[in-house]
Amino acid sequence: MSSYTPIVYLGSPCNKDCSYCDRGYITSDIGDTRLKEDQIPELINFIDSITKGDEEPIIGFHGGEPLLFTKQMTQIISYYIATRKNPRFSLLTNATLVERNHEFFEKFN
Repeated sequence: MSSYTPIVYLGSPCNKDCSYCDRGYITSDIGDTRLKEDQIPELINFIDSITKGDEEPIIGFHGGEPLLFTKQMTQIISYYIATRKNPRFSLLTNATLVERNHEFFEKFN
């Protein structure tokens, strides 16, 4: 098991505006943030450095709504599937976009 569970903050955009959400301070204090595709190699290098030697890292995705960022998640997940024995992933989502992203879930089972 991984000694660190890196959480990847994909970005602040969300498809909902829930009154109980705690991300209000994020959008008001630091503004709109998004993980850009050209930042992914640097992010992967960082995750590799803190999970070095772990065969089964657990990498979490959240944000605003991570299912708005399936392209970025696909790049990261694909890398770890190709380079690690049994990587695991978690996703913190409001689940309203699961059906729309069924191909993403089918691809990664």
